[in-house]
Amino acid sequence: LEFIVNLDEMYANSSFWDPERRILKAGMVELVIDRFLCKTTLRSPELFAKKFHLSFHELDKACEYDRNLFYDAEIARRDREDPQYMDNIDRAYMQTIKIAKRKNNRRALRSLVKNDGWSLFKREASFRCPMFSKHEKYQTWSRWEKVLYIA
Repeated sequence: LEFIVNLDEMYANSSFWDPERRILKAGMVELVIDRFLCKTTLRSPELFAKKFHLSFHELDKACEYDRNLFYDAEIARRDREDPQYMDNIDRAYMQTIKIAKRKNNRRALRSLVKNDGWSLFKREASFRCPMFSKHEKYQTWSRWEKVLYIA
């Protein structure tokens, strides 16, 4: 037990590992999400319809008869890139990336586009790190919009 306490204190006082506490914060948020987000319900039209008192047939039709309901990597990717489902900040960010790509501005792209993992040299975690993108396959905003309409 003392080892765990010492390890916790050492981590909390270390500025090298995670100076802005991003990983610690993400870990806490992940624990809350995993505790309260019922993934099996979000992946099953039958369970979702039953839990939220919806017509199974309307729900199934709204989600294009997909047996995975809200869990769909391709639809989530498409919806994340659709400006219709972005706020103004995200729209401006995506537009800036497009302009940087069009002008071949590598310096701007390096600062805008996140890498695909953890870098001890840069001391930062990217948004593509599994901890930060664990639930992104549920970001099927177009389906959520249809289901909220029938609810």
